[in-house]
Amino acid sequence: MFLLAVSGLLFANCDGCRQCVDVVKMDSVELWYGAGMIMPKERHTWVVYSDGRVKEYIEKTMRLMDEPDSTRVRIPDKAKQEEMSSLVKKLFVDRSQPDLLSAVHKQYATDFPSLEVRVYSGPRTVMYSYYMGCLDAVYSPPFKRLKELMSEDKK
Repeated sequence: MFLLAVSGLLFANCDGCRQCVDVVKMDSVELWYGAGMIMPKERHTWVVYSDGRVKEYIEKTMRLMDEPDSTRVRIPDKAKQEEMSSLVKKLFVDRSQPDLLSAVHKQYATDFPSLEVRVYSGPRTVMYSYYMGCLDAVYSPPFKRLKELMSEDKK
């Protein structure tokens, strides 16, 4: 009984995705969409570096046995790099902007992907995962804008 009470206290204080994590300095941040029910032909991974540079790495998820493993690199224009870098720092490093405004766990769609974020800070890695199938979730305008920037120019 005592063990149940102690574990209940521990979990009562957890605020899920709104729990603040102290990231003093970032080396880089990786963002990508994990596959939902249907595997996409390509995986787009965005990497935001500490100096503000942004690169998009595009790799095939399905290829023939004899096809070489290749990753294309796309560098967005300067304005897009600056905007993405600023949003990533505000949302995941400084935590000065909220990511999720509210989430009511009533409706789920099982075929949606998740947005995966990894913040590398020295020997420490902080990970965030946002399941896009939670239909009642309300995301902040900066978070929505970051998702829009990640979706632009997919070819």
